Amino acid sequence: MQELAAPAKDAACSQPQHRDLARKVEELQEKLDEETKLRQKLELSREPGRSGSAWALESRLREAEGESQRLRGALEKKTQELQRNLQELSEVRTAKEQAETRLGHCEEQLLATKRELDRLRKGSGASPDGDALYKVR
Repeated sequence: MQELAAPAKDAACSQPQHRDLARKVEELQEKLDEETKLRQKLELSREPGRSGSAWALESRLREAEGESQRLRGALEKKTQELQRNLQELSEVRTAKEQAETRLGHCEEQLLATKRELDRLRKGSGASPDGDALYKVR
């Protein structure tokens, strides 16, 4: 960086003006030096030979990315498992509905058979053949 120089004492300025200008030059030089130091620090943190905190941040980022990948894999696995379970549940519900339908038909047949048996009993009276039907069943 270029250093700023105070105006020469033999300049056409009065003594109080010269002091004000010299003070301003010194303040500006200090600000410039501070800015230069900050920029150098910033550039050093961006260079390949990064500071420890930059390495630590990069390390944490890599760990977080790895954890993210692991969690994505676990999510995918759980999603597939859930899909399989939902499919199995759907199949079980369908089988249950079919079984209930068959049971309903069987109950209807049983009821019809009982009605027929009752009708036959009433029609034939208490004959030995009617009693034989009860014993067979």
